[in-house]
Amino acid sequence: MRKVRNVILGILFIGIIFVGGVYYGSQEDEPEISSDLIEHQLVEAQDLVTMTYHYTNASAFENQRDFNGFPLPFTNKSFILMYDGEIDAGIDMTQVSVVVNEMTQEIVVDLPEAEIFNHEINSASVEVYDESDTIFNQIQVEDYTTFFEEQKEEVESDAIERGLITEAQAKSEDAVGDIIALFPQISAEYTISFQ
Repeated sequence: MRKVRNVILGILFIGIIFVGGVYYGSQEDEPEISSDLIEHQLVEAQDLVTMTYHYTNASAFENQRDFNGFPLPFTNKSFILMYDGEIDAGIDMTQVSVVVNEMTQEIVVDLPEAEIFNHEINSASVEVYDESDTIFNQIQVEDYTTFFEEQKEEVESDAIERGLITEAQAKSEDAVGDIIALFPQISAEYTISFQ
């Protein structure tokens, strides 16, 4: 009788341990929110392009040879170009730093300044108007290449003055906030702020 009772108690004890193990093992552990966890999620994005600036531009090129500061006659060359381009701006996600404060339930994100990542001129859109040169000063391929580089700098400067970087920075904050808030625990328990 005693032997049967010990076997029943042993089976009952093993059953309780098994049920307890299944119960606790089936509960999903929420990941611990840490700076490293969040930074790892953000770094995977690398460059985050948040603004694309599309433009059409028309510009004139003119060059004339001179001698001791005096323009030489019949050495003028010029052309007018019309073209479309696109500038991409955003932030480098590898430069983002995150601090998680468990006591205040706050996540502080330090974003780098937004920058221009890419500037492309659509070569299929380039149209040349009013091209003229002389035998003494002919248009060369270098004239076009130099002109395009100068134009890129001017358009980038104009786009920055019009708020491209400022808007890219604001949209970067929104995007990074949305990425961080993908963790259900963060969106429910933490506040996110930016420096």
